[in-house]
Amino acid sequence: MPQIRIEVEGDQCRLLIAFDRFCDHFAVPWQDAFAFADALDLAISDITDPLDVISVGELDREANQVRLNHRGEVVYVFFAWSDRLRFSWRPASLFRDALKTVAQDARLHGKGVHLVYNSRGMIRQLFNRKTGCTQHIPGR
Repeated sequence: MPQIRIEVEGDQCRLLIAFDRFCDHFAVPWQDAFAFADALDLAISDITDPLDVISVGELDREANQVRLNHRGEVVYVFFAWSDRLRFSWRPASLFRDALKTVAQDARLHGKGVHLVYNSRGMIRQLFNRKTGCTQHIPGR
């Protein structure tokens, strides 16, 4: 796994996640993913201009530069071949929230619980592998 450094750059309006080498992904256990999300939260709180206006296209581009997934109890973060990722405050907070969600899914996977989401990102179904029970959430 590459060494990761989180910085607030520019005029305290952008977040930089820098790696010690070029890479296109890294994998962390779910516990470290929660710690990484907490560190992102601290860096986001240091950004002094949360009212910075961002165009919708720029918001989509920044938010879509990272993909998250988990396999077992390990969280994978995928991105384009680079040695750094730049975010403004809103896409950084979206990335932090998504990282916490995937880390939670990985933690629950270790306990035998599988969550199924709908297209809006809400939990639609829970499946417990240990008991074989499936619970459907109505209205989702």
